Formats: sequence, structure tokens, C-alpha cells
Amino acid sequence: MINIAKKVYLINRGDELTGDKVLAEKVKASPRVGILNNANTTAILGDKFVKGIRIDQKGKEKEIDVQGVFVNIGYIPSTDIARDLVKLNPMGEIEIDSSNQTSIPGIFAAGDCTNVPYKQIITAAGEGAKASLNVFKYLAKKPKEVKT
Repeated sequence: MINIAKKVYLINRGDELTGDKVLAEKVKASPRVGILNNANTTAILGDKFVKGIRIDQKGKEKEIDVQGVFVNIGYIPSTDIARDLVKLNPMGEIEIDSSNQTSIPGIFAAGDCTNVPYKQIITAAGEGAKASLNVFKYLAKKPKEVKT
């Protein structure tokens, strides 16, 4: 977004940016980015098209003229269920290979909880489809258990 838009406003609920330090520093250094800490978006303004947003920053409301809104809720992966089972990276994401296989054979993962680089709904849906195909392939190759 920084390279496309003339101005980007980053509405941040916390005191400072969290996440990848290198990326946060790049964002802070950009003259095109306005970071609004301790703020919440309370309304998206406009009829047919976005014309602005209303934010609450430390109890004070203000409106900002914008032409678009990109919503990103957060970046803390929900991987507690897998923490003691499969390998996680330092950001807490489940590490997968190109076939969505985790560090344990037969356990697959997909979506924003994994180490895929893009955290978007369409990417997660595609990764889920890919994972299901790879699970099917894995199970088809697995020798059948003989019941006695």
C-alpha cells in the first residue's frame, strides 16, 4: 500500500506497532504513512464510495478523509492447540512445507496460523484447498491397516 497510495493511515489500538520489527521500522520511516496509536475506527463514512473514517483516539473523535479502507484485525496466530505437537516459528506460526505438511508426518495445516507469507482470506482458502488435496494424497499412499 505504501508504494501505491499518496497517504496511508495506520490505525493502531496499542501504544506502538507490534510484529516484525524490520517491517515496523520501514512503516515508521515512510513519509506516506501516518500512524495513529491508541486509536479505534468507529465509522466508515460515505454512501456509494468510501469518503472517510471516524476514529476515537484517546477519547477524542476525529474524521479523516480517505478513499479506501483495508481492515487487518491482528497478527497473533491461534496456534496454542498445536504448540506442543508441531514445530512453530518464532512468531508462533505453524511451520509447513509446500504441501502444507507440518513437522509431524500426517499432520497438515493451512491458513493464517501457518508460515505462509500472505495473510488474506483468499490465500487461506487456497491453502486450505491445497492442504485437503495433499491430505487425500497422503492417505491414498498410506498402506491400509489389516484387521484381524
